[in-house]
Amino acid sequence: MSCKSQSEPEPSPAGHRRNPYGAGRRVAPIVMLAATLAACCPSPEEQAETMTGITPEFSMAPGVQMPRKRPVPSAAAVDAARAKPRPAALATQATSTPEAAAKVNQLAAGIAADLAERCPISDPADQNAFNACRNSLHGASKIRASLADFTLWGRQHSEPEKPLRDTNLTQFGPDVLTGMYLPLFMYRGNSSTSFNERENLYRVELGVRMRNRLAPGQFPYPFWHEEAKWATYENANAIILWVDPKKMNVRTVQFTPRGTLEPASDNTHVAQAAFDGKWMWTDADGKQQPKVTLFDGLFRAENPHIQKLDASYRELALTLREGQCMSCHVPNNPNKMKKLVLLQTPAHAAAEIKRVMETVRKGSMPLEETTGLPDPLKGARKDELLKRAKAFEKIIDEAKAWEAATAKPRRSAALKSTDGAPAQ
Repeated sequence: MSCKSQSEPEPSPAGHRRNPYGAGRRVAPIVMLAATLAACCPSPEEQAETMTGITPEFSMAPGVQMPRKRPVPSAAAVDAARAKPRPAALATQATSTPEAAAKVNQLAAGIAADLAERCPISDPADQNAFNACRNSLHGASKIRASLADFTLWGRQHSEPEKPLRDTNLTQFGPDVLTGMYLPLFMYRGNSSTSFNERENLYRVELGVRMRNRLAPGQFPYPFWHEEAKWATYENANAIILWVDPKKMNVRTVQFTPRGTLEPASDNTHVAQAAFDGKWMWTDADGKQQPKVTLFDGLFRAENPHIQKLDASYRELALTLREGQCMSCHVPNNPNKMKKLVLLQTPAHAAAEIKRVMETVRKGSMPLEETTGLPDPLKGARKDELLKRAKAFEKIIDEAKAWEAATAKPRRSAALKSTDGAPAQ
């Protein structure tokens, strides 16, 4: 509410203002201010009066009129307001319909069968099977076509009944999810579907086993930086797809060892080297790792833009660090963001580069380290980040366009509908 008076009294020669509440009388400015505030801004007592109809006793400065008592709504009026139906936009819960359930069941069965065909159960150390799975899912797979423009990914909450909004998840574009994360699992081809009224989404469970015996460079980042995370990956026996019944797409994907379709995973624990704080590293042969984050297997080795991509990302990463972006957008999620965006590797950054530039332009990122409030970049530093981000995005689009233009006929349709699309 605005506490603005309709007219301003003329000041008197003595420095006082004429009292609008009593002709010819004068009142000190502080009393005048108190009276004006009381007249236009209801006190807690007045607000209570509206609810109870009881007028509290209080005194005012001499010559100041009492605020007019506001009418109290009748019981009938209150009942009528409560009985009024809420607009559809405010509804928080929906019920499953037979039509929606049938469509989701069909979608779930199709995805489960397709995943089992492309990524069947095999030796969790089989690199060739992993490569075939990656290439296939990144193409015209049913799961790729069913993902939302950006999808949330992560572990099921340690308390499974917690809502999704209270679960820390990571935001990915379809390229990242199908190229680096979903291929880490082998699929049994079974599924179950149920409707979750709290989430207003269908829950589809798929039976899986994790490829925990791959070389470290085949994982998007060292999952073992946190012991509990690595254990959840290794022991996962289910992937959960949360499906929007209106758009018929997958909005959230989780992995869990608490699946109901399969017994606990029979994977043997793999002890990885202690995490040294580096999300990317150079191996004993002088090659940069993780290999999968350098578009290995997604872009062909003869793609003329691969080397330019690597150089462009290195420049961008330097500017991201200078802009404090790398202090937040890393897998250990130091700020405990509910919806994390990762930028620590070329493949992760490629999927998010458009959104990164948009948030920097708007000034909503980066965040100040101590307060968590936006601390937007300014001047030359902001210009340099946007310049390098735009250059990186351009090379990404060129690399995808080359893949689409030179693809074999068998994969051309898939690449036109996926790889040729701009990064989300």
